[in-house]
Amino acid sequence: MLSNFPNSTVLLQDAIKSRLYQKLVVQLAKDFGLANVQVDFQMDIVPEQLRTILHEKIYYLIMERFSDYLNLLYV
Repeated sequence: MLSNFPNSTVLLQDAIKSRLYQKLVVQLAKDFGLANVQVDFQMDIVPEQLRTILHEKIYYLIMERFSDYLNLLYV
């Protein structure tokens, strides 16, 4: 299944339509946990907040804790 999404907002809207959004949030929490990276978001987070938190966290990891960023990539 190959889909082209112009941006993350459209991707998250499609996840909601497909009823996969909650599973995505749960999987993100698992992945960050396995990489031993603390991320704070609730399971009922709205898509725009999720996108913002992920953007800020990934930017922080790249700039401040690159080895943790690499751990996250390898999960």
